[in-house]
Amino acid sequence: MTYFVEWNDYLSVNVEEIDTHHKKLIEITNKLYQAMKDGISEDLMKSILVELIEYTKYHFSAEESIMEEYVYLQIDKHKAMHREFVLNLSDICHKYQVENVSIDSEMLDFLKNWLINHILKNDRYLGIFLNSKGRT
Repeated sequence: MTYFVEWNDYLSVNVEEIDTHHKKLIEITNKLYQAMKDGISEDLMKSILVELIEYTKYHFSAEESIMEEYVYLQIDKHKAMHREFVLNLSDICHKYQVENVSIDSEMLDFLKNWLINHILKNDRYLGIFLNSKGRT
């Protein structure tokens, strides 16, 4: 398998649950990339997109629960970024399923860049905050 996004320790936010979720999101993104590259069936591509949307929602919900539990002051801003990403991801899925727009490298680059930038900027601050509260 060719990796489109590769997990490394630099992406860690030093909170095990969040890192585990991020690894899974990267795994699904890589599966989507591989599917596009291999030209697999539409049904399988749709199932990967659904998996990505569902897992993203699951991860965001869990992350937001942690933020609430630890009274993270940037929670509203962080939640807004999550909502915007889910809307963009849902739009990609809609275009693929309803409008027959192919998943292309531009869409995958958007997913990769958003995920990496969000982890390195926003989630990194969350990790530092949670570590300061004893959460690892």
